[in-house]
Amino acid sequence: MHDPFGLNVLLKDSVYPATNRYFAHLSMSAYFKHAPQSLQSFSHPVDSIYYACALAKTGIQALLIFLLASWISGKTNLKDPDFLLAAGLVTPLFQVAGYHLAIGLIDQAVTYAFFYAFALSLLLLFFTPLFMNWFHGHTINRWLLAALFPFAIVVAFHGPLNPAVVVLTCAFVFLAMCFNPSKSAAYGKTGMTWNKISLILFACFASVYSLYISRNNMENLWDYLPLADRYARLPYGIYQQYLTNPALPMLLAFTIYNLYQLRKTSPGIQTDKLITLLKWMMAGSILFLLALPLGGYRAYRPYILRMDSVMPVTLVLFLSYGLTTYYLLKSRKFKYKKIYAGAIFIFSLHFVLADTEIKRENTCEKASLQELAAAPVQTVLLSSDCTVLSWNKTTDPADSDVKTDLLLRWGVLKEKKHFYQK
Repeated sequence: MHDPFGLNVLLKDSVYPATNRYFAHLSMSAYFKHAPQSLQSFSHPVDSIYYACALAKTGIQALLIFLLASWISGKTNLKDPDFLLAAGLVTPLFQVAGYHLAIGLIDQAVTYAFFYAFALSLLLLFFTPLFMNWFHGHTINRWLLAALFPFAIVVAFHGPLNPAVVVLTCAFVFLAMCFNPSKSAAYGKTGMTWNKISLILFACFASVYSLYISRNNMENLWDYLPLADRYARLPYGIYQQYLTNPALPMLLAFTIYNLYQLRKTSPGIQTDKLITLLKWMMAGSILFLLALPLGGYRAYRPYILRMDSVMPVTLVLFLSYGLTTYYLLKSRKFKYKKIYAGAIFIFSLHFVLADTEIKRENTCEKASLQELAAAPVQTVLLSSDCTVLSWNKTTDPADSDVKTDLLLRWGVLKEKKHFYQK
């Protein structure tokens, strides 16, 4: 927290955890130092913790839906019918249970929600003006463009995936310009200008630097596996992640059908842009998956892929499905629109119904916090067997010191205590 940009890595070759994730820690720290207390005017201190978690994850999901719907429709007015249509297409895809492990975007652990989903929402927010300008023909205010330069630094140092995604995106933007120079020129004011190129180069530089200092992330040393072994596990990881449930095949099937019908019934510059976009996003997704083993190994991701590490690909899937479905529904030349709309309704309903069995999994931890608060002694042996404010059970009272400091701040405890479990 005292070295936001990893200068100790650059100048002293220091090694410490989370070298390039300052803004993820900052946002989570700032939120949880204040949010629970602000909710205690109508809730018990223990309950306020979980309300704060729920509020954060709901807010992140709402932001992602807003950004995806804006990218798809080109509209930002929440009351606009086109925006509502786009939001309606992508909202059922967000899974809390159901297909969560395959295409989930909001992690059940709120810390991961800050480091992955919130980080990627900021990345989408950064690229939104550029995308809206190129794909939908919106103008970019010069002051907004200037503000994106410092925001690029926030994006590059917020979350483990952002730097790699920014570098890949910037590389593919320039490749697209090289392969399609005439089209770039034909788009006129929606094409690349020196201001936009400067922004992309700056974002790429910040992200390359972020990736460079991430080499000294101590977390990569906690669970070590040789690079060759990581790549050997990748094929099964892809199979396990995407082919053991129907979520991905269904999304791909609809997207491919949509694309076929659009090329057949609605040729034109917008369809041409859409096809170009999908090609590059697909290529970027494949390259991203192939690069994942380079990010190190974690024991809780034995086959490299997990719903959090593949979230950029999940966003590409959502965006591809949403864009192609939206434009096919808006096409005046598509003859079977009513039948197709019915199929989309059934498809969306399937995702809604798949996500209905949400389990309440915080009861044990809440009871443990209440037991700790009510205990008359300073060192408390908890009767529960579940984890409390930790990934693992707390078997040494000294390991609870920071946790109980936080509980004191939140007002759950009235005096300093320690706790442990068998």
